[in-house]
Amino acid sequence: MRRGLVVAAVATMVSAAGVAVADPVSAQDVAAAKARQLAAGVQIVPKGSQSSGIDPMLAYLPNLSNVDIAGARRARAAEQAALRNRSGEAKPYTEREPVGVRGRNDTDATAEFLFGFGTGFGAASKFSLTGNLAPDPETKTLPPFAEDNGSIPLAPAVGEGRRIRTSGVIGDGPHGSSGDKKGDYDFYKVSGLSSVTIDVDTPASDLDSVVAVYNAAGEQIAVNDDQGPDNTDSLVTVPLPTPGDYYVLVSGFGENGTTFPQDPSDSGSGLGTGSEGAYTVTLSGQETYDKDVYSFFLRAGDVIGAAVTGGSTRLEVHDSTGREVFGSSQDFTSLYPASSPLPRGGNAVVDFLAPTTGKYTLHVRNGEGQYQVALEAYRPGTETKPRGTVQTIFLDFDGAQIDVGIFNAGATGVRTLSPFSTFLAGWGLGPADENVLIDRIIDVVKENVEKDLAQKSTNRNFAVKILNSRDHADPFGQGGVSRLIIGGSIAESGIPTVGIAQSIDPGNFGTEESALLLLDVLSGPTGRTSLNTYITPATDKIRFISQGVGNIAAHELGHFIGSWHVDQFNEVASLMDQGGNPTLMFGVGPDKIGGTADDVDVDFVEDVLNPNEGFSGHEDTLNRSGWGFSRGRG
Repeated sequence: MRRGLVVAAVATMVSAAGVAVADPVSAQDVAAAKARQLAAGVQIVPKGSQSSGIDPMLAYLPNLSNVDIAGARRARAAEQAALRNRSGEAKPYTEREPVGVRGRNDTDATAEFLFGFGTGFGAASKFSLTGNLAPDPETKTLPPFAEDNGSIPLAPAVGEGRRIRTSGVIGDGPHGSSGDKKGDYDFYKVSGLSSVTIDVDTPASDLDSVVAVYNAAGEQIAVNDDQGPDNTDSLVTVPLPTPGDYYVLVSGFGENGTTFPQDPSDSGSGLGTGSEGAYTVTLSGQETYDKDVYSFFLRAGDVIGAAVTGGSTRLEVHDSTGREVFGSSQDFTSLYPASSPLPRGGNAVVDFLAPTTGKYTLHVRNGEGQYQVALEAYRPGTETKPRGTVQTIFLDFDGAQIDVGIFNAGATGVRTLSPFSTFLAGWGLGPADENVLIDRIIDVVKENVEKDLAQKSTNRNFAVKILNSRDHADPFGQGGVSRLIIGGSIAESGIPTVGIAQSIDPGNFGTEESALLLLDVLSGPTGRTSLNTYITPATDKIRFISQGVGNIAAHELGHFIGSWHVDQFNEVASLMDQGGNPTLMFGVGPDKIGGTADDVDVDFVEDVLNPNEGFSGHEDTLNRSGWGFSRGRG
């Protein structure tokens, strides 16, 4: 489970008229509230404040405080329409469970097997599935619950193991805009469930809803803001780690930390009102939805994608043990490169790379009525290149000119980025240190991206060539060469990040891309994402700086070859951790000092997909990355 967010109470006072009003909000309260909202994955700047902006899914950001996540999503979504529905001929398959019937194909054990699907000789790599999700006959509609239900102790119970639909209004309570203006929140208590799906709709208002799930201790364990780029309703499915009582919060998006109460046990602990309006909410246990499960065999290294339209809003891939390895209720395929053949568009999209040969399942769920699924399988992109072809990665330390518009991060035009040497002084180093530092950074990248993937992944056809600007001529522009520029600053690039990749590319189908690793934040005098923060007289400075820079370099290359962000706030240190918890990425050990004997070797590992990005399941970044670099066999 993710670490719980610390909460703090907000004091109140009583006016001469006897009406409770908020104490003046301190700067410390606001800063803490912003930090909590960002940690939950909800932006704190106005939505639409940027027509486009940096997408956190693509970037290793020092923080998210100035990022219009919603604006970035809308800009990406507008570009992807032309890339949809280009998959071509697919083998039709119709679900065998009769329309209106439930329970015949709802588990991995009873899954309908898709004979002939896959990438083997004579198999069909594209299936078009048609099925139907039966309505839930037990859906119960309840009238709105009375205010004040703005805290965990005041949350009304909605019953055990049922599918409940009710309605409410954000803003009508004693702390809404017509009350003391601290912020109105609606809580609901659910019990006896192994997982819960919360679906918030706003057909009669302009409410920009946000939902969250808390455990009985007041720890926030799941959040969803926008259901899609053009849909500010909320939808989240979350497994509940242990039996017991859980609390669902419906709120309105607010800037500067006002989306959530400071203390979920105190209905008057908000710092201000946000979006307000009417909503309906459906609270469902996993067992209340009809599910359709399809099974198939995959070969190790097979890359699959699936996109659903119609009556389903969620897809999940499970492995042979029944464990969820990729779950999604969103379409994120605008982040794929144009060259990716994986299916795009629809209510939900999943992708997955099989680490071993075996049986896997696709779960179609969350909805009612007829649906269509495009299910497709491919071999890794580099494997299909001419025999003997090897992907080249070029590490450019010399500075470069680049059209930053390729990153869709709000900046445009050709920018000139300063070389690596420009930033040595920020770490207290000089020209004499440059070569040894570059040597060590290259060693870290090769250990993470070449040695570990070759030795630890299941890909016995692994191959990659790593070149650098000091020792090799610049090959970028040739076929099969992607580059990572290690240099430049936020001011020079116009992109407020530490690192950013051009795409996320499951299977590595786009082999001529660019990524940036900017150095001004890393070499700055202060800040959580400055390497200097962790340097003391006990630090082996060259070792630590190369470790930090090399790990972020591997992170950006991990996006190139197909890995998404994993949870940066749990205890697992992974090269694919999202930004915001740099001590894990830098490998800082328990002594909180970098470059000492207790530092951690951070690698591509299996970890939980980042819940703030709308995914669920366990991502095997080792094998997604390992199979992304395959020697050509075409």
